[in-house]
Amino acid sequence: MSAFLRPNEVLANQYRVIRQIGSGGTALIYDAVNLANGEKVAIKISKEDNKVSAGIERFRNEYKLLSRFNNPNIIKVLDYIVGSNYEAMIIEHVDGQTLKQLIRSKGVMSINNSVHYVKQILSSLHDIHSKNIYHRDLKPQNVMIAYSGAVKLLDFGIAKHDAEDGVTKTGKVVGSVQYISPEILTGDAPSFESDIYAVGMILFELLTGETAYKGTNPAQVAGQIVNTPLPDIRKKNGTVDDSLASIVNKSLSKKPEDRYTSVAEMGEDLIRWENKIKTLAEDENEYKERSSKSHFTTQYSIYKKSKLRLVSLVIFALVVLVAIVVLTIIMV
Repeated sequence: MSAFLRPNEVLANQYRVIRQIGSGGTALIYDAVNLANGEKVAIKISKEDNKVSAGIERFRNEYKLLSRFNNPNIIKVLDYIVGSNYEAMIIEHVDGQTLKQLIRSKGVMSINNSVHYVKQILSSLHDIHSKNIYHRDLKPQNVMIAYSGAVKLLDFGIAKHDAEDGVTKTGKVVGSVQYISPEILTGDAPSFESDIYAVGMILFELLTGETAYKGTNPAQVAGQIVNTPLPDIRKKNGTVDDSLASIVNKSLSKKPEDRYTSVAEMGEDLIRWENKIKTLAEDENEYKERSSKSHFTTQYSIYKKSKLRLVSLVIFALVVLVAIVVLTIIMV
């Protein structure tokens, strides 16, 4: 069987293909239906046959790692199929779009949504790091945003246990260059801090609609990541306050020891920032409410005084009228 499946083709007598929805370096992804229960699923099938190769080993590694998780922010693997000349994973179906697609369609994301998405990414990373695993390929393309608002982390193809090396045997760095930390680009092994750097870069992109470093080729981008100071995010998005900018800057420090030491620490800072913003908003609403009440009280006081003046004038007019009538009667 080829990795290129056709609509209505049935895999392993159980999964009917609907359509192709994605293609990566080593695998193709299809929408499908589980004929046993009628539920939607996704098929991720390796482009390579199941002979020994770097691609199939990466594919198997992803399955083994995903099987270790039961986290609402990590895509779930449901089944694994080994055919005569192919291997495939059955994973949960997510109705939504990738974070990269969302950025491309909307541009700069709202600050609240940006922080919300990153907090859920950090939640998944907390689980991953607790098992001494580095994801190594965190980027908006590997984050799915369900239409329900849930965030799902995808693609563990190059994730590694901390006992494994951070580069290929040929010394080639793996991952998407825009989200790779400076120390990885200069030959160091992956770490928790290198994953945190990638999360910081995702947050930067959400808040600005663009990656921090640009170039005509990956080598040029890599050189900027290593040597060029981080652009001031406040100049790219004036609504980002100093506190949030500080969180971005710390996560994207050139030196890993200057970054957050854990995803939990970064998450706590984001929660503190949210609480601060919430308090400021509540204080502002309270001020507006007090001002509104004060304005109403003032206007009501003016109204009462005006009403009293009017009543006084009416009474005075009646008194004058009565006096005139009395005088008229007397004179007659």
